Amino acid sequence: MNEIFFINTFFNIVYRNESAYMRDILMSYDYLQSFIQWLNQRDIACDVLTSLTRDDYALLPNLLKAEDVDHILHTPFSLEMETMAQMFEQAIHIVYVPGFEDASFKIESFPDYENIYFYPISGHFQKDNLSFFDPFPTFLEL
Repeated sequence: MNEIFFINTFFNIVYRNESAYMRDILMSYDYLQSFIQWLNQRDIACDVLTSLTRDDYALLPNLLKAEDVDHILHTPFSLEMETMAQMFEQAIHIVYVPGFEDASFKIESFPDYENIYFYPISGHFQKDNLSFFDPFPTFLEL
Protein backbone atom coordinates (compact mmCIF):
# COMPACT_ATOMS: atom_id res chain seq x y z
CA MET A 1 0.00 0.00 0.00
CA ASN A 2 1.07 3.54 -0.61
CA GLU A 3 1.82 5.66 2.47
CA ILE A 4 -0.11 8.60 1.06
CA PHE A 5 -3.33 6.57 1.34
CA PHE A 6 -2.67 5.94 5.05
CA ILE A 7 -1.86 9.61 5.62
CA ASN A 8 -5.08 10.55 3.85
CA THR A 9 -7.13 8.10 5.96
CA PHE A 10 -5.51 9.40 9.14
CA PHE A 11 -6.18 13.04 8.23
CA ASN A 12 -9.77 12.18 7.38
CA ILE A 13 -10.13 10.71 10.90
CA VAL A 14 -8.43 13.68 12.55
CA TYR A 15 -10.51 16.25 10.68
CA ARG A 16 -13.72 14.22 10.91
CA ASN A 17 -14.43 13.35 7.29
CA GLU A 18 -16.37 10.29 8.41
CA SER A 19 -17.63 9.07 5.05
CA ALA A 20 -14.08 9.07 3.64
CA TYR A 21 -12.33 7.36 6.55
CA MET A 22 -15.10 4.77 6.94
CA ARG A 23 -14.89 3.97 3.23
CA ASP A 24 -11.13 3.47 3.61
CA ILE A 25 -11.39 1.37 6.77
CA LEU A 26 -14.10 -0.81 5.21
CA MET A 27 -12.25 -1.16 1.88
CA SER A 28 -10.66 -4.45 2.97
CA TYR A 29 -9.38 -6.18 6.07
CA ASP A 30 -5.89 -6.16 4.56
CA TYR A 31 -6.03 -2.37 4.12
CA LEU A 32 -7.19 -2.01 7.73
CA GLN A 33 -4.29 -4.15 8.97
CA SER A 34 -1.79 -2.15 6.91
CA PHE A 35 -3.26 1.11 8.22
CA ILE A 36 -2.99 -0.17 11.82
CA GLN A 37 0.64 -1.06 11.16
CA TRP A 38 1.24 2.46 9.77
CA LEU A 39 -0.34 3.96 12.92
CA ASN A 40 1.77 1.72 15.17
CA GLN A 41 4.97 2.75 13.38
CA ARG A 42 4.15 6.34 14.36
CA ASP A 43 3.22 5.44 17.95
CA ILE A 44 -0.43 6.30 17.34
CA ALA A 45 -2.57 3.97 19.42
CA CYS A 46 -6.05 2.99 18.29
CA ASP A 47 -7.16 0.03 20.37
CA VAL A 48 -10.57 -0.24 18.78
CA LEU A 49 -9.04 -0.77 15.32
CA THR A 50 -6.39 -3.14 16.65
CA SER A 51 -9.03 -5.24 18.39
CA LEU A 52 -11.05 -5.85 15.20
CA THR A 53 -10.71 -9.47 14.17
CA ARG A 54 -11.34 -10.79 10.68
CA ASP A 55 -14.63 -12.25 12.00
CA ASP A 56 -15.67 -8.85 13.43
CA TYR A 57 -14.76 -7.21 10.15
CA ALA A 58 -16.89 -9.70 8.20
CA LEU A 59 -19.96 -8.47 10.13
CA LEU A 60 -19.55 -4.93 8.83
CA PRO A 61 -21.30 -3.96 5.60
CA ASN A 62 -19.45 -1.61 3.24
CA LEU A 63 -21.45 1.52 3.92
CA LEU A 64 -21.52 2.34 7.60
CA LYS A 65 -21.22 5.27 9.92
CA ALA A 66 -18.87 5.07 12.89
CA GLU A 67 -21.84 4.85 15.28
CA ASP A 68 -23.17 1.84 13.36
CA VAL A 69 -19.96 -0.04 14.21
CA ASP A 70 -20.62 0.76 17.90
CA HIS A 71 -23.97 -1.00 17.69
CA ILE A 72 -22.94 -3.95 15.54
CA LEU A 73 -19.77 -4.86 17.47
CA HIS A 74 -20.66 -3.37 20.86
CA THR A 75 -17.44 -1.37 20.91
CA PRO A 76 -16.72 2.34 21.46
CA PHE A 77 -15.62 2.75 17.83
CA SER A 78 -17.06 6.23 17.24
CA LEU A 79 -15.78 7.45 20.61
CA GLU A 80 -12.25 6.29 19.84
CA MET A 81 -12.33 7.91 16.40
CA GLU A 82 -13.45 11.15 18.07
CA THR A 83 -10.73 10.81 20.74
CA MET A 84 -8.09 10.42 18.03
CA ALA A 85 -9.45 13.47 16.24
CA GLN A 86 -9.33 15.57 19.40
CA MET A 87 -5.80 14.40 20.19
CA PHE A 88 -4.37 15.43 16.81
CA GLU A 89 -6.62 18.16 15.40
CA GLN A 90 -4.68 21.08 16.91
CA ALA A 91 -1.27 19.66 15.98
CA ILE A 92 0.85 20.74 13.05
CA HIS A 93 1.09 17.97 10.45
CA ILE A 94 3.87 18.07 7.86
CA VAL A 95 3.90 15.64 4.94
CA TYR A 96 7.42 15.44 3.53
CA VAL A 97 7.49 14.46 -0.14
CA PRO A 98 11.11 13.85 -1.19
CA GLY A 99 10.49 14.55 -4.89
CA PHE A 100 9.80 12.82 -8.16
CA GLU A 101 13.35 11.73 -9.02
CA ASP A 102 15.44 8.90 -7.61
CA ALA A 103 18.17 11.36 -6.63
CA SER A 104 15.81 13.68 -4.73
CA PHE A 105 16.84 14.96 -1.34
CA LYS A 106 15.81 12.50 1.37
CA ILE A 107 15.75 13.11 5.10
CA GLU A 108 16.20 10.00 7.22
CA SER A 109 15.04 11.47 10.53
CA PHE A 110 13.14 14.48 11.74
CA PRO A 111 13.55 16.43 14.98
CA ASP A 112 11.08 15.88 17.79
CA TYR A 113 8.85 18.84 18.54
CA GLU A 114 5.86 19.03 20.80
CA ASN A 115 2.63 18.84 18.83
CA ILE A 116 4.36 18.75 15.42
CA TYR A 117 4.20 15.53 13.42
CA PHE A 118 6.18 14.65 10.31
CA TYR A 119 4.95 12.11 7.76
CA PRO A 120 7.78 11.40 5.32
CA ILE A 121 6.99 9.51 2.15
CA SER A 122 9.65 6.83 1.72
CA GLY A 123 11.12 6.44 -1.70
CA HIS A 124 10.62 8.88 -4.52
CA PHE A 125 7.10 10.07 -5.14
CA GLN A 126 5.24 8.85 -8.21
CA LYS A 127 3.35 11.47 -10.19
CA ASP A 128 0.33 9.16 -10.42
CA ASN A 129 0.13 9.38 -6.60
CA LEU A 130 -1.20 12.92 -6.97
CA SER A 131 -4.70 11.54 -7.45
CA PHE A 132 -6.72 10.74 -4.31
CA PHE A 133 -10.15 9.37 -3.47
CA ASP A 134 -11.95 11.96 -1.33
CA PRO A 135 -8.70 13.70 -0.48
CA PHE A 136 -8.44 15.48 2.78
CA PRO A 137 -8.97 19.14 1.67
CA THR A 138 -5.56 20.32 2.93
CA PHE A 139 -3.85 18.04 0.40
CA LEU A 140 -5.32 20.23 -2.32
CA GLU A 141 -4.36 23.60 -0.81
CA LEU A 142 -1.14 25.26 -1.87
